[in-house]
Amino acid sequence: LRSPMTGGLSNPRSALVGRVVPSILNGDFGALSLEARNCLAAGAEWLHIDVCDGGAQCPGALTLGPQALGALRKAAPRDQLLLDCHVCVGSPGVVAGAEGQGEGKGQRRGENMHVNAAMWEQVRGLAAAGADRLTLQLECVLGEFESFSRLQESSAQAQRAEGTRRVEELHALVAEIARLGVKAGLCLRPETPVSVLRPFLAGFNQAAAQGPEQLAKCAG
Repeated sequence: LRSPMTGGLSNPRSALVGRVVPSILNGDFGALSLEARNCLAAGAEWLHIDVCDGGAQCPGALTLGPQALGALRKAAPRDQLLLDCHVCVGSPGVVAGAEGQGEGKGQRRGENMHVNAAMWEQVRGLAAAGADRLTLQLECVLGEFESFSRLQESSAQAQRAEGTRRVEELHALVAEIARLGVKAGLCLRPETPVSVLRPFLAGFNQAAAQGPEQLAKCAG
């Protein structure tokens, strides 16, 4: 474990102890700054912020964005409280001929467009607003695991190319997060195998898994 204040490694014994990270999603949305200060006063070192747009990966939940994060940052300076954002927005489109494969059915993208433009917008906005960590929902870029696997294993060149494009986009997002001076993480749905993380391990600082309770809360 690393201290958000010093950046140094904590003592070996503390590595065996978990960290409780309060989620602002459980707070009073009418007094977010006060909630952040209360968490800080209670001894929190991190504050978790869910950035969800109510889309396929987190249905029903329209939560916070860069403006709210900026208010939290003003209430809790960077050297006192680490802001850890779970970014679950948008979904990958599909190339022509790949309809029926799941996410983004019926969408079209030009060759120079992002797989998930909403994710890029939020990453840049949240970094500018003061995020310390951006944990991306993997399925928002690669797609649901079964759908993504079909793309990779398809005999159709266009669909295999789409699978490759999604992987390249995730790598590009990691590079952009690093360029912005923020640490990166990946979050998986319960049904997504952990082995999917292997190609991305070099670029990410943490990994997380959604639990059934989190998914149920997203759905309201």
